[in-house]
Amino acid sequence: PRSHSEQALRAKLPIGIRNATILALSAEDHYVRVRTDRGEALILMNLAAAIAALGEEAGVRVHRSHWVSRQLAEKASMRGCRRGVRVDDDTVLPVSRSGRKLLNEVWTGKLPGWSLLEPSDELSS
Repeated sequence: PRSHSEQALRAKLPIGIRNATILALSAEDHYVRVRTDRGEALILMNLAAAIAALGEEAGVRVHRSHWVSRQLAEKASMRGCRRGVRVDDDTVLPVSRSGRKLLNEVWTGKLPGWSLLEPSDELSS
C-alpha cells in the first residue's frame, strides 16, 4: 500500500509511468526528474519533498541533487561504485563523499532498516 504522499507524487507523473518502479530522482532547478523502469518525467516538486513522499527506506540520497532507489543503491554497493550510480546505459548519477559513506553502510548492513539482497537474488545489469 502506497502512502498518500507517494500517491500525490505519482499523480504528477504521466499515465504511462505512473505505476512504474521509481529508480532515481534528480533535482533540476524547482523540478525533480523522476527516472523509472519505463521512462522518465520532470515534475514540479522539490527533491526533499519527493524523497519524503517515497519514504526513508525507499532509497538513499547519494548527492545533494540525487537520490537512488534501494534497488540501485544495493547494486551500486555490491559493485563497489565510487564515482557514480548507473541508472541505465546513458545515465550515471554522481556520488558525493557522504553518499559514498551511505552506500558503504548499505554494503556493510549498517544503514538502519536495510539488509542487502541475497547473492542469489536476480540483479539486472
